[in-house]
Amino acid sequence: MEHFLNLNYIQAINNLEVMEERQDDVDTIRFHEAENAFDILTERAFVKKFRLTKGLVNILIDELRPYLEPPSRKSAISIERKVLTALRFFASGSYQQDIGEN
Repeated sequence: MEHFLNLNYIQAINNLEVMEERQDDVDTIRFHEAENAFDILTERAFVKKFRLTKGLVNILIDELRPYLEPPSRKSAISIERKVLTALRFFASGSYQQDIGEN
């Protein structure tokens, strides 16, 4: 009987750990949705990630803005995010690396 109670206790602890991991995943997703690469990355980290300085990316965004459709709803992707996503792909050559890192 005691062995059965110990198994239930272990199962309960395991369930709590899984729930905590899922909550961490949700918090990480919320953070990534709200982050702004210009604000959170240092210049050096920004260049390492996108292969251009923050100033050059801002110039590029301004140059591309007339050719990109502005967001039409709240959940739409901003022009800045579109340009940064494209630059990240060009810099790494793959989406798989970013998915693995994030």
